[in-house]
Amino acid sequence: MSKSTTVFCIMPEDNSLSFLNPVFDHLKIHYPIRKILPNKESYTQTINEIQELPPDSIIFFLGHGASHCLYGACDEQFERIPFIDKSNIDALTSKSIFALSCRSSEFLYNNRSNLNSFIGFGNLPTDWGDVFAERDFGDTNYLNDLDDVTINYFRDSLTQIILASLKFDNGQLNNFRTWYLYLRLLINKEISNLLLKRNIRNYRALSNLWFETKHEIRIC
Repeated sequence: MSKSTTVFCIMPEDNSLSFLNPVFDHLKIHYPIRKILPNKESYTQTINEIQELPPDSIIFFLGHGASHCLYGACDEQFERIPFIDKSNIDALTSKSIFALSCRSSEFLYNNRSNLNSFIGFGNLPTDWGDVFAERDFGDTNYLNDLDDVTINYFRDSLTQIILASLKFDNGQLNNFRTWYLYLRLLINKEISNLLLKRNIRNYRALSNLWFETKHEIRIC
C-alpha cells in the first residue's frame, strides 16, 4: 500500500469479534486505528473522524454487517445498532473501504455511488449467531451440515487468509483489484488443501462454504 495513502482502521468492541484481534493487531502496527466503544458518543466520534479523512483514503472495517448497514459495538448494556447505514453513508464519499462483514457486499454495492471503491463480502458464518440469522432470514437449511468444529475452523482460516493478504502488502493493495485477486488465490489454496488433505471433519462442506465465500466477494 502506498505510504502516501491515508489509511484508517476500525473495529467495534464486541466479544464475538475477538477472533479478528490478530488482524487488528497487525493493522495497528502500521496505521491509525479506532476501536468503536459501545456508546453513542464513540459512534459519533468515529463517523466524524471518517468524514475528516481526505478523499481517496482507505478504510478497513472489521465487524458485523447486514445488507442494510455496518454494525457498531455492543456489550451487556448496549445493544448492537447500525454504525453506518443509508442515513450517514455520505461519510464514505470518495473513499475506499474494505469491509470484512457479513453481507457488506450488498450494502456497499447498493451505495456504490458514494464510494471510490470497495471490497465487500457475502455471508461469513463465524459463529452460530450468523448461521441462525440466515436461517431466520429465510433459508431454514442454511449450513445444516456444519458443526462447531467446522465453523471454528472457517473462522480461524478466515483470519489467517486476511492476515496473509495484508502481509502481501508491497505497495499494491491500494489497487483493490490486485487485493481482490490475491484473496481469491488464497481461498483457492485453502479449498485445495481441504480437498487434498481431508484432515478435518466435514471437509467437503467446509470447502463448499469457502467456494461460496469466494464467489460472494464483490469489488467495485
